[in-house]
Amino acid sequence: MSLLKDLTIREKQIALLIANGYTSIEIAKRLKLTKNTIETHRKILMRKTTAKNVANLVMMMANKNSPIFALKDIFDKEKKELHKLKRENKHLLKRNWQLEVRLAKK
Repeated sequence: MSLLKDLTIREKQIALLIANGYTSIEIAKRLKLTKNTIETHRKILMRKTTAKNVANLVMMMANKNSPIFALKDIFDKEKKELHKLKRENKHLLKRNWQLEVRLAKK
């Protein structure tokens, strides 16, 4: 059995999304790729891990020592950072709008 550490970052990312129940179409939309690209990654992923099916792949990933769990932490941190940036952007847009209104009144 090939180790999960031998997977590319993209393959680990897709494996994590598969383990979280995402379909190929959902993964494609989320990663802004085509469904065919995701299907190709899935086939390569299954071959590299020698997993017989998705359930077998998820079982391999369930090992807490798997490097794929570190990737999940990275995604979670990036998600938090993205939300923070969105809030800051929203605040700046509101402030910009307020300034434009003030300038328009003058």
